[in-house]
Amino acid sequence: MDSKEPQDIEVLKNCPVLSDYLGESSRQRFAFITEMLSALNIPFIVNTKLVRGLDYYQDTVFEFKAASAELGAQQGTVLAGGRYDGLVEKMGGPSGVASIGWAAGLERLCLLVDEKDIPPRRRPVAVIPVPDVDPSGADSSSPSTAAIHSHAMNISSTLRRHGIQVEFMHLSGGANIKSLMKKRLSKASERQASHAVLVGSIEMQNGVVALKDLDRAEQRHCRSEDLVEELLSTR
Repeated sequence: MDSKEPQDIEVLKNCPVLSDYLGESSRQRFAFITEMLSALNIPFIVNTKLVRGLDYYQDTVFEFKAASAELGAQQGTVLAGGRYDGLVEKMGGPSGVASIGWAAGLERLCLLVDEKDIPPRRRPVAVIPVPDVDPSGADSSSPSTAAIHSHAMNISSTLRRHGIQVEFMHLSGGANIKSLMKKRLSKASERQASHAVLVGSIEMQNGVVALKDLDRAEQRHCRSEDLVEELLSTR
C-alpha cells in the first residue's frame, strides 16, 4: 500500500464516525453504560472506530482485552460482541426482543485462568435493582434509576469478592414493575438462587437491602454492611 501524504492523514483524522450520528436515546443508553462501568471501577476505553463484522449489531459493541501481556498485543482480545435488539424481528420473530451476544476465545481464557482462583460451585444469590414505578413523580432527593443500578452492581461486586456467586437481574423501569419483579424472582428460582437481594430507592436511602429467602418465601431488611456476613452464614 502506498504511503500517505501528511494531508491525507489529516483528512482521515477528520473523517466522520458512527458516533457523530447517534440519536438522543442511543446517547443516553451509552452514557448509562459508561456511568455503570465507572461506578464499578472497571477500566474502559471508548473506541469510536470499533466495529463488528456483522451488520445486525446496534447501539453498543464491545471487546474485553486481557490486562496482562501474556497473550501478546495481537491476541489480547478474549471476548467480543454487542447488542442486536432487532435481529429476532428480522428473522421473522416478534418485535421488541432485547438481545445481546458475544463470542469468546476459550483457549485464550484458559491461558489466563489459574485453577486456585476458581471458587467451588454453590447456589447463587440474585441481586435485583428495583427502580421507582414512576421516576417522574419521585422526590428530587430520591436516587435515580442509574444510581439504584450502580448501587446494586456494587453490592454484586462486594458479594463476588467474598466468594458468593451472584446472578444480577437487570430490571428496567416502567408501569409493570410488579409483573417484572415476579418474572425476575421466578427466574432467580429457576437458576436455583438461595436468596434474592432487592435494592430500591427506599432501601438505598436507608442503607439497607431487602433480603428474601427463596426457599422459605421469607423477606426481611438487612443492613448493607451486614449482608455478606448474613449470606455467608447460610452457606
